[in-house]
Amino acid sequence: MTRPLLLLIYCYLQGFALSAQLLKVEDLLVISSVSPKNLNSHMSKKGFSPMPYYVNDTIKATAFIRKSKEKKATLLSNVPVVEVFNDEQTDYYTLYLTSAKEYLEGCTRLKNSGFYSNDKLDTNGSIVFQKNNIVIHAGRDTTTEKKGFSFLLQKKKMPAPDQVKFAEDLLQFTSHEYLVAFFGSRNVKKDVYYFSETELKQCSVLFPNTEQQAIFIWKDEDKLSQISYIVISGISPAVNSSSYQGSVSQNKWTLRNGIYSSMSVKELWDLNGGDFSFHGRQSEYSFMVPPSNKGNIDFQKTGLTLGCLNCNGSALLDQEKINASEVITHSLAMYVVYIMIRP
Repeated sequence: MTRPLLLLIYCYLQGFALSAQLLKVEDLLVISSVSPKNLNSHMSKKGFSPMPYYVNDTIKATAFIRKSKEKKATLLSNVPVVEVFNDEQTDYYTLYLTSAKEYLEGCTRLKNSGFYSNDKLDTNGSIVFQKNNIVIHAGRDTTTEKKGFSFLLQKKKMPAPDQVKFAEDLLQFTSHEYLVAFFGSRNVKKDVYYFSETELKQCSVLFPNTEQQAIFIWKDEDKLSQISYIVISGISPAVNSSSYQGSVSQNKWTLRNGIYSSMSVKELWDLNGGDFSFHGRQSEYSFMVPPSNKGNIDFQKTGLTLGCLNCNGSALLDQEKINASEVITHSLAMYVVYIMIRP
């Protein structure tokens, strides 16, 4: 066989090999948008074969490996390039790379394309990128034989509009970016929640200064993700919202059990099916309902802070703790000011 022909065959084979190797993080974004029924065909055109396996007894996954002539290829003898699986709420896509250069360049391209990250772009630690309902975890991979790098793309499934009716339904929006993806950037604003003069927290405000306002307090303030709790109220302790000069009517969000902002203590007593207590106004937890209360209401997951109209002269409220039944007996106009929903 002549040298030119050998060279031609070599270049052809090399080109085929490269077509099945040089997937980039942009390809992972494309793969995440391909419908499940077309995924195998899409990957086959790129030079990859599917290999199904089970993550556990209920979750099925697919690893895509480079096409091989071996008839009995297994996951043990082939390093996957892409893995795909899903659960009820999220689709997962993982891209494995061996090149540190391509990994870092991919991270840079993600950030330049609008993915938010405040992590340092290097190979030493993990990096998290966020955009709308997509979160990408990037870092060193220790699960494959080649010990390279990986991009794990998590795509949250968007709920239908009729699945967001009650205040608790907001708990499914686990990041600022996910809120933006569903409600739109005009309706979700970054703000600072005012606990006290010395304690401020980064937060997200849904429908600020409206009757549908909800404030998301995050465990991870840097990434604005992982809900600590959601505040429902007609009053806003968020810095930007508190400077609003217009009027906001009663907050329209209600809980599944019927609790709403401005609900009277008598209504709350009836809903709970009995008495409950709250801290007196001299306490640092003034008018807050402790989570230790029992009844029909789950006070562990539903935090409540009360208010009172024209109650300055009531000595009852100076006690360390007050029972709701005492408020009802004294005909005090007490009501729900803040609702705090916990996951």
